[in-house]
Amino acid sequence: MGLRVRGLNNSLLYNYQYDQLNRLVGMDAWNRTGSAWSAITKVPDFKENIAYDPNGNILKYKRAGNTLAGQPIGMDSLAYSYIAGTNKLDHISDSVPSGNYTTDIDGQSSGNYKYDSIGQLISDAASGISNINWTVYGKIASITKGGDTTIYYTYDPGGNRISKSVVHFTDTTTTWYVRDAQGNVLSIYTYGDPAVHGRALTQTELHIYGSSRLGILKMNRDVAAAPIDTVLFPPFDGIGNNITFTRGNKLFELTNHLGNVLATVSDKRFGVVAAPADMTVAYFIPDLVSANDYYPFGSLEPYRSYAKSGAGYRYGFNGKENDNEVQGVGDQIDYGMRVYDPRAGRFLSVDPITQKFPNLTPYQFASNTPIWASDLDGLEADYSNAKMAKEAYIPGVPKILQLETFKNNVATATYNSIIQDAQDVVNVASSSKGRKEVLAKYGGGFLKLAQFSNSPIDQQYTSLKRYFSDVSNIEDFVGGMTAGSIEGFGASILARGTAAMIAKGASYMALYEGNSIINKAIEDGVRIIEATHPDDVNYLKARGAQATYMADQEGGLILLQPNAPRSHLLEEAIHHEQVMQKGNEYFSAHVNEMEIGAQDKLLRIGAKEGWSKKELDEIRGAKAAYERALKRQNK
Repeated sequence: MGLRVRGLNNSLLYNYQYDQLNRLVGMDAWNRTGSAWSAITKVPDFKENIAYDPNGNILKYKRAGNTLAGQPIGMDSLAYSYIAGTNKLDHISDSVPSGNYTTDIDGQSSGNYKYDSIGQLISDAASGISNINWTVYGKIASITKGGDTTIYYTYDPGGNRISKSVVHFTDTTTTWYVRDAQGNVLSIYTYGDPAVHGRALTQTELHIYGSSRLGILKMNRDVAAAPIDTVLFPPFDGIGNNITFTRGNKLFELTNHLGNVLATVSDKRFGVVAAPADMTVAYFIPDLVSANDYYPFGSLEPYRSYAKSGAGYRYGFNGKENDNEVQGVGDQIDYGMRVYDPRAGRFLSVDPITQKFPNLTPYQFASNTPIWASDLDGLEADYSNAKMAKEAYIPGVPKILQLETFKNNVATATYNSIIQDAQDVVNVASSSKGRKEVLAKYGGGFLKLAQFSNSPIDQQYTSLKRYFSDVSNIEDFVGGMTAGSIEGFGASILARGTAAMIAKGASYMALYEGNSIINKAIEDGVRIIEATHPDDVNYLKARGAQATYMADQEGGLILLQPNAPRSHLLEEAIHHEQVMQKGNEYFSAHVNEMEIGAQDKLLRIGAKEGWSKKELDEIRGAKAAYERALKRQNK
């Protein structure tokens, strides 16, 4: 991902690395040294390396600084220590000298973080936060800093913040939020600020919207003062109005696919003449008001910020509001449902819907995929604005394998997994009897891979890439008894059974809640089986295979027809979830109710994901049929 913003000096290209669960594990920066992006040089600045525990809690976080600005390369080398048996953070150690940078996390003492009985942070000694009070709805009621400053928050019935009061000794400055019915901020008022109209109630901002927020109109209207009389009585010309239009107060935000506010520009523009002697304007340049660059988890990169004097902008990472008065500029962010610390990469409280994501720590941010997804109001990862994610899923698998990006860390992991599975059976397939066994068990496509699985790695790569150069080849390659699921960029395979190949139908699984449901089924040992090779289609048809979850198998089994749509895969994973919750006996005795519940969940996820009308109508029809069957059953 490249970033070139006037005001941030160097133009940088960022390269990201992921593990097999699509969690971000590294970032490198490349400095553009010429007029084109092809002229780039790798630099040590802003480099990141991240390690996680099995729950997704960050264990180590190494973050480089900005030598391009003449600063030390070492910024953070963090080690996270957790309270035993929990996901609660105890303290963070840093092996980098604290004097290198002033805006980062430095080493903390044991017991730095304290929590209440339900996992909400109540103190952070290193940040000077002595107490955090929470409402019964999981919102911060107040934060006390050092005994002399307390910040109070109030909320409307929908949980939206409507006021913030900063009390410092005897001074109180209050910010009021005026919102529409959907919770969008329309206007901002301040009261008690000694720098604004002598503490009078003042309208300071009007928000500008299209389909989403576009920017802010900066205001300075003393609402208690009498309105200025603009009526004029010019001699002999009747009556007129004197209206002054000032440019530069209307700010527009420029964001990326995550909603990160990278820059703001005003409604001013500056003309550039072609030559000094010719006053003809050749083109215009914008009035840059502010600019920021971020590390992946949201903390500001040092010396990669720009702002005109007094021109701070309320919103930043993911387009969320910065609470700068708590820990510093950009170091605490309000996500609506929860509050986030971008330097640590963690929320301060437990995810209210954590029960829907049993595979994730309740404090994680965006499923640890902060470049692919933002976090939806502090609840769940939001992939809706990630164009890369949408392209990866349609059609998905073959497109990714044939790209040159195949050799990045994620794709290589997939490739190595495929090769390893071929090597596991290559000896069996070498004999005539073995070929029949492999054909019956894995399908004809598997044998094609086995033919070059023992070749040198470069030859394997070349052969595999050439084999996938056409979409139709995927049909021949993928054998029937295929266990696995594609997630993220289509490159992570969670293997169950003896072979983990690429299942075309499995790549269409839902990105949000459906993703979690399917992954949980795989973790429980469920085998997702997709038939694409004719031999395997016949093999499964002969055994009556339909898109049906079979709980009597070890760990469970999902059989899919060829090219089964994502809704079928997800429906059967939902049935597994129901069986795990209620048990086989209950499921069998209440099958109609279970089916109705599954269809309801499919409709909700489908609407969220934008499934086709045909898919949704099919689900509605199935639900209606089960409702009729239940009614007949209860008569």
